[in-house]
Amino acid sequence: MPTATEGAGPAGAVAPPLPSATLGRFVAAVTAVVGTSMFGWQTVLVDREATRQRAECLAGLSGLPAPVDVRTGTVNEESLAAVQQCLGTLRGDSLRQMAVGLAVLAAATAAVYLAAPWCERWLRDLRRLDRVPGTGALRSALAGLVREAGLRRPPVFVVSRSARVSGNTFGAGPLRYVRLDLGLVHAHRTAPPLFRAVVLHELAHVRNADVHLTRLAIAQSWAFPLAVLVPVGVNYVGSVPVRRLLDDGWRLAAFALIVQVSVWSVLRAREFAADAGLTGDDLPAARALLAAVRRRSGRWARLGSVFRFHPLAQARVDTLAHPGRRFAARPIEALGAGIAAGIGAPPLVDLMSSLPRQLPGLDRLTGGAVPAGLLLGVPLALVTTGALWRCAWWARHTGAAAATGTAFGAALACGLAVGRRLSWVTAYTDQHRAWWIEVTLGLLWIVGGALLGRWVAGGARAYLRRVAPTDTRRTRLAWAGAVSATSVLTAGYVASLLVLDTATLDGATTMLRLVAAREGHPDTVTPLTLVDLFGFLLRTVSAQAPYVFVLPLLALLHPALAARRASRRAVRLGVVAGAVGARLLPLALLGVGLVARDPGLSATTTAAVVDGHTLVPVTFVELTIAVAAVATRRLSVPHALLAAVDAGLLLAPAILAADTLVSCVTGAAIGCGPVVDRVAVDRVLTHTTVGAELAAALAGDAPRRRWTAAGLAVGLAA
Repeated sequence: MPTATEGAGPAGAVAPPLPSATLGRFVAAVTAVVGTSMFGWQTVLVDREATRQRAECLAGLSGLPAPVDVRTGTVNEESLAAVQQCLGTLRGDSLRQMAVGLAVLAAATAAVYLAAPWCERWLRDLRRLDRVPGTGALRSALAGLVREAGLRRPPVFVVSRSARVSGNTFGAGPLRYVRLDLGLVHAHRTAPPLFRAVVLHELAHVRNADVHLTRLAIAQSWAFPLAVLVPVGVNYVGSVPVRRLLDDGWRLAAFALIVQVSVWSVLRAREFAADAGLTGDDLPAARALLAAVRRRSGRWARLGSVFRFHPLAQARVDTLAHPGRRFAARPIEALGAGIAAGIGAPPLVDLMSSLPRQLPGLDRLTGGAVPAGLLLGVPLALVTTGALWRCAWWARHTGAAAATGTAFGAALACGLAVGRRLSWVTAYTDQHRAWWIEVTLGLLWIVGGALLGRWVAGGARAYLRRVAPTDTRRTRLAWAGAVSATSVLTAGYVASLLVLDTATLDGATTMLRLVAAREGHPDTVTPLTLVDLFGFLLRTVSAQAPYVFVLPLLALLHPALAARRASRRAVRLGVVAGAVGARLLPLALLGVGLVARDPGLSATTTAAVVDGHTLVPVTFVELTIAVAAVATRRLSVPHALLAAVDAGLLLAPAILAADTLVSCVTGAAIGCGPVVDRVAVDRVLTHTTVGAELAAALAGDAPRRRWTAAGLAVGLAA
């Protein structure tokens, strides 16, 4: 990875062997551009006549039953076929629409990227230095600085007519240009230390390989208005009511601002990385040059720096004095990445739902949320792991305190929620406008993001304790594993939010309304409905597509691999809990047999007792691991999950055998025979792991652990 060693050249300062902050912000900028573009292109290339015909056809189906009965969860095949016939080629049209929009955006970006160097040379009237007479001494000095910077191939130096003591780097493809202003050329004779510091700073951009990143980011900032805002504006003029024009107009303006802010953050990050390569006598010269900049540096100036493409001079001076600031995990970075991903989430779900094939086991209604979560989880994982691992590496190298990741993860969750709200008005809020629903879901979402950030930061600290700061290869391998695990976990986290927004085209069937209907009140959402919603999603996913549930659980175990002693302790705990739980199964079967033969029980009660015969051992496993997780600091969240998985694997064959024998002890009509109940397996692999994970996550400081254990015991028993 070319940007993995920013500022680590021969003359550079110490830097982690991890992807730079410039690369992380570039990933966030790309996510912002693509996400906002998908929202804009939803309104372009729309066949209005076909849309009108589909609306009239759907209006004519008012006499038919609903395709999905929210009370029973059944599907009316006749109504569903009629709806699909009315929709016709809607999914294919949506797919073509998005593909054309992304192709136009990519073409505009490539055109601006390739044409930018030529335009800059032509507009600034730049001349190649090797073609300017009398510059032999200057070229010799530059050749020495190129060797000192550790560049294998020297860039092309060009000269401008500007009187500023400054420079710049630009290029496209294999070409690298370093622009020297005329004032800088004169400084070679009048102020050699100043000349040396500025040139080394510009060569550091070439060494850090951030020229392409910054030029691509700038090209995207130009491609967004050309390939998105202009087509959308032309499509809206004269064809959209004024009210809708104003409603979408402010959103597009906000999206344009978000794109520009994301691109400016890339440009600011590269400057800090280039400054880090200055050492020795070059630092005083750089400080003197920055001190000559007459700009305000107060509170409002720092807030306004978000809208600047160049960092404040005082901020650069402070970073030179305190290098650790470059590696701080700033929540504002997570907030920007979350907003960018949240904006692109709803259009991406529509695009994934329009694909001819879905992932195995997923239905058409919710199938688009999982692949959309995976596509958004990868860039979010790169941003999150890059920031938190750089911070943990610097703390390991200097002995400073590392970030906990709580604020970073919470900011990421807030950004996702805000971006989703900007891009789409969710159906469940339209049908159930209750402030407590929004507050509850928002708090749960932020808590989940905070736990995700703590998990990433904890994994970084656990792995970097075992790796020397100078071991580049092992550090990068550990980070690559963390990115893979975080991508899977973030995909499930984002998909869970997108599933809540799932609704049919007419908005009549939503996830909350479906769960409320199962409780007998489809038009009223209660607090119990919210609790049941997550359980309903968990049971549905584990039954239809178990890999969607198993993969995040396995990803959660990644930090546990770093501590071998704690892992062995967790395995022993899981084995003991699972073995004792399996021993309890014969007692449970005996009790089930006695109760089922009681003639005074109703058929419903008997069926409930028979179906719940595994509840006793499973609850025992939950209580054992929960109490162990909160009773000692030596069992972390991933290790508690590892113990729960081990116990579940031991209980699985015992419960399958119990399912086979339960027909014997209850005197069932089918007699004694092998019965493999998939629901029982899901109950073991999900019920125990979720209980243990919540137990370990709620474990706080030492004074609170006893109260936490008592509360969990009461809750799980209930």
